[in-house]
Amino acid sequence: MIVTYEEAIRIYESFPDKVKAPTLHPEYVMIDSYRDQSIQPEFFVYKEEQDIFYLPIHISNYRNITDIQSQYGYGGSISNTESKEFIKRANNEFVKWANNNRFIAGFFRLHPTLQNYNFLETDHFFNRYVVEVDLTPTNIEENYKYRVKRVINRTKKINHDTKIVEEVDSKVLNEIFLLYTSAMKEKNTSEFYFFNKKYFESLVNWSHSFICTSHYNGELVGVNIYIWDGEEVNYHLGCTNDMGKKFGISFLMMKKAIDFSKKRNFKKLLLGGGFTTSEDDSLLHFKKGFSDKLLEYHIGSQIYRKNQYRKLKEEYKKNNLDTNKILFYREN
Repeated sequence: MIVTYEEAIRIYESFPDKVKAPTLHPEYVMIDSYRDQSIQPEFFVYKEEQDIFYLPIHISNYRNITDIQSQYGYGGSISNTESKEFIKRANNEFVKWANNNRFIAGFFRLHPTLQNYNFLETDHFFNRYVVEVDLTPTNIEENYKYRVKRVINRTKKINHDTKIVEEVDSKVLNEIFLLYTSAMKEKNTSEFYFFNKKYFESLVNWSHSFICTSHYNGELVGVNIYIWDGEEVNYHLGCTNDMGKKFGISFLMMKKAIDFSKKRNFKKLLLGGGFTTSEDDSLLHFKKGFSDKLLEYHIGSQIYRKNQYRKLKEEYKKNNLDTNKILFYREN
């Protein structure tokens, strides 16, 4: 059944830390919906006595087609039991609910550290590798690549102000918004990655987030946003301008976030993957400089209205439009 936002928070908070993740928190699911007015956040819960199955989702309509997606980052379901019979019944109830509400399909970004593709019955497959930093060793820097250590040592000699910030004032918020928007325009990236100011304000002021900023001569040259819950921290968003790139500020900001997370007794920091699925991706290469630990990131799908989905795909193919993605109609 669908529960209220308040009930979802109560249920989610009842789970043990080992199955929690920041992008599954109801507050994050709500915050992430602010990036697009068409998104409706919902929380599906199935219970049998003490056993609970929890699945946060986003519902949205595109060209009169209504579908389900995971929130940005990582999603999927969690449960306080590994009972296969219970998980099966919970999944059956979710699919029944999705069919009754006439959704065409569901697209799920499954969480790599939780490996929760075992809790959600989807047609899932490997998409790319993501990097995780183990925060438990005494000296984490021993695992950094030489190239990372070299840039960090060089960057430390520059007169800049790079620090962790947990409370963000309106001036810094505006700087972050302008820097990020400018960076996305420079990369000529998809509109999906252009987030509005309400999204940024809600995200950086969330009690489960912290940021690392870097200023040079009073100018913001780099920022990273991190979110946390349970045992882990996630690198969420980040960017630098030309000056920040020149100094290699991204390396130092990442190191400060790793040090900060370790001091807060988190066990892992999920850095994510690259811009693409290629193992030679430049962003993935950067992240692998901090850790050799690679996790598999899977995406999954559920098709509810199979005939409608099949006919729509045939129509797109006739018009020579790409149908490789699960929600292909959103890409054309």
